[in-house]
Amino acid sequence: MLLAALEARAGEYRYRLHLDGKPGSEVVKWSDRALERRARFGIETDSLDLEISPEYLKRIEEEGLHVIARSRWLNTVVVMGANGEAVSDSLFAELPFVREVDEVTDHQRVTAPPRLPMASSFVQEDCTTPLKEVNAFEPLYEAGYRGAGMLVAVVDAGFSHVNEWDWLNRNVVGGRDMYEALRGWSNLYTEDMHGTSCLSILATPLEKGICGTAQDADYCLMVSESNESETQLEEDMWVAAVELADSLGADVVSSSLGYYSFDTSFNSHTYAEFCQNSTVISRGANAACRKGMLVCIAAGNERNKSWVRLTFPADVEDVLTVGAVTPSGSVAYFSSAGFTVPYVKPDVMARGSQCYIVTSRGGVSSNGQGTSYATPFIAGLCTSLWSAVPQLTAAQIRQVVRESASQYNEPDSLMGYGVPDFGVALERARALAEEMGIDEVRADVPRAEEGVYDLMGRMAGRGSGRGFRVVGGRVERR
Repeated sequence: MLLAALEARAGEYRYRLHLDGKPGSEVVKWSDRALERRARFGIETDSLDLEISPEYLKRIEEEGLHVIARSRWLNTVVVMGANGEAVSDSLFAELPFVREVDEVTDHQRVTAPPRLPMASSFVQEDCTTPLKEVNAFEPLYEAGYRGAGMLVAVVDAGFSHVNEWDWLNRNVVGGRDMYEALRGWSNLYTEDMHGTSCLSILATPLEKGICGTAQDADYCLMVSESNESETQLEEDMWVAAVELADSLGADVVSSSLGYYSFDTSFNSHTYAEFCQNSTVISRGANAACRKGMLVCIAAGNERNKSWVRLTFPADVEDVLTVGAVTPSGSVAYFSSAGFTVPYVKPDVMARGSQCYIVTSRGGVSSNGQGTSYATPFIAGLCTSLWSAVPQLTAAQIRQVVRESASQYNEPDSLMGYGVPDFGVALERARALAEEMGIDEVRADVPRAEEGVYDLMGRMAGRGSGRGFRVVGGRVERR
């Protein structure tokens, strides 16, 4: 109740503490599925897999600070004082394990508008046409490769109405609003349609008027974006959400969120931070790739605005950054510009205008526009491709998709490697598996069955997904 009351105040002071070491820490609890994935791909356990030091957390709480977000990958916590007041430097100086402090405050809260679909002209066509544009309909969908056995984490701003539509939530195995413990309530299914639209591109069955690109995959839904303000706390919550997805055994992350400007200008990012792995969200995305997940990120819709360039974490080398093209294959006017040095961004392009998405009333519209929709489209197809050749790693799937693209040999800063051809990608993936001598039979992967991941329970005071334990593959609240 105290934290809920604090959240209602304007001008909260919040601080990100960078910690030194992890004394007394234990390895994070993984689901059976996560353990199998790590064993199958030889993902080693290292310091990133250790939880935040309980000794540090105890000291922080003894100083009257509330932990509202944490990251084991970055070894950081975000804290606020008991009344949301400014905290003196001398207090942090009393904590010798704190090596650096960032202020991530919203001094004058400005309500951030919900992430809404960008409008484009309505078009009447076969909803399978977008898949045919990237040669995915016959090689993947009609061949029966639709993501079965895969777990996709969708990290977004909200999933309004998803719980009301059986045809969309049929494979949703759990969800988590990362702000629930802070607010005291969950906005997972009530606040924003942006995540709903993205999920509809991934999961809608063909008979409902959208040819979902990974209809048979399982999904966990994560809210990391807040419509109450625009601060760097959203980056911390994004990293916490992806860490939770990792502990649950997610194969793919699809996220159509990106950042560069915040309500407090001193927190805003600059071009100089590109490719430096310095922003919190880019460091988190890089760590997620290291942990074997395929991370698909929207390039951003900034090219017709003052920023022009990619948003963070689309700058990370090992994420699959997705830009938008029109149905004719030309780059969309809004799709953020990237670069070709020191590596190529964006990676690939897909239809980002006249996109088929679900509406707030459960119907279908074809007026969706934005890299937000190109991203789940590609993420779903990569998921389905991976389900066809599950022996390959995320990095190998990412590479065969890049190599299949229309301008792989002559990439540029607007379209990257171009529009992929998933028929070619499938051929390359199978050839690679054969070359490596890997058996086509997949290991028995624990399925993300309904109820296995109970992410909905309140985790009081835990902003980063801690507050549960995994017992025999089941997530139970502590």
